[in-house]
Amino acid sequence: RVVFRPAAAGAQAGKVQVTALAPAGPLSAEGGLAGAGAQAKLQFEPAVLDLGAVPVGVDAAPLTIFLRNAGTTSVTVTKVNVSKGVDIAVDLKACTGVTLAPNASCAVNVSARPGQAGIRSRTLTAVGARGESATGSVRVRGQRRGLTITPVVDLGKALVGSPTASKTATVKNVGEVAVVITGVTMSGPVTGSIRLGTDGCTSKVLKPAGTCTVGIDGTALQPGATSATVAVSGSAKETAKGNVRLVGIAATTVPAATVPKPTVAPTLAPTIPPTAPPTIPPTVAATVAPLTPTLQLSPPVVSAGRITIAVGSGFPANAAVALAWRGQGTLVTVTTDAKGGFRQQILLMPNEPVGQRLLRAVDQPPLFSGVAAPLLVQLNTFRPPGHDGSTRSMVGRG
Repeated sequence: RVVFRPAAAGAQAGKVQVTALAPAGPLSAEGGLAGAGAQAKLQFEPAVLDLGAVPVGVDAAPLTIFLRNAGTTSVTVTKVNVSKGVDIAVDLKACTGVTLAPNASCAVNVSARPGQAGIRSRTLTAVGARGESATGSVRVRGQRRGLTITPVVDLGKALVGSPTASKTATVKNVGEVAVVITGVTMSGPVTGSIRLGTDGCTSKVLKPAGTCTVGIDGTALQPGATSATVAVSGSAKETAKGNVRLVGIAATTVPAATVPKPTVAPTLAPTIPPTAPPTIPPTVAATVAPLTPTLQLSPPVVSAGRITIAVGSGFPANAAVALAWRGQGTLVTVTTDAKGGFRQQILLMPNEPVGQRLLRAVDQPPLFSGVAAPLLVQLNTFRPPGHDGSTRSMVGRG
């Protein structure tokens, strides 16, 4: 009897020899032994899944990290754990308790919405029934976004009924992503006393560190101090507020000088009723509906050598949008229609690698970010023309 207990994976060889004594002399017989050490090996692919840089408060495009049996024998995954963390959601159901044949894998779906700027990450740990283990991680970087208004606008002192000189407030994008200014409003003053002047911000796209200006003026309608608040808003709910001040001064009555009475009859001056100060209607800030672009692939799972269709909606109208696989250069540039939509065929070459990938939509100048759609390229099989069917050729890799 021969017992095989391999100490390492891979092919093993040996021999057995039997010897005996006989009247004619010693005799011997020899036989060869062969076997292979099988091994289960778990690993996450990719080892680090990066969801990229996403503006704070915006959903990242969902991606998938795969747990694969890279060994030569089946393995049962007894548990998959994920470390504590925020802003990243991980779905472990498809991998918990599953038995993976050699080279088979299960999918862990990952999504994220950064709550603040900076990197967020979580660690995945998988354990097999015979002690096999694997570790992977997922991460996302939140991009800071925000606006400021400076300085505090002081319109100074003005006589009641007299207009002030115009002052300027500067709006600045202090975030890491471009912002579309959707509106500038004024609130809080006595009607007509403080108002917006020249609006150089509404509908403007501010790149990071970019600025625009808003003019503010007023007319004091009553004595005393008056204050107001100017507010600016962005397409992704960015907001900033600034204060405005104005002091009204009542007209001073100057006493008449004493003069001798004239010898002629006094002339009565006509009585002119006082003129009320003009009422200037407040300026209504224009608003621009925020962009809500979406990108989908139909179908989202396709074999190598096949076609999927990229469908976009909610993009800027009549604009050029570049489509690119993540980490690669532009694949194709499409032009949106009058409603901001497009349809574009995407051909997967026959030698495309199998696995998950991400198609991103990018425009210049950037009016949106984080617009992407996932695609899973699956293994494709085909039979060459005239083949007798005894052997199949495989395209792609598993």
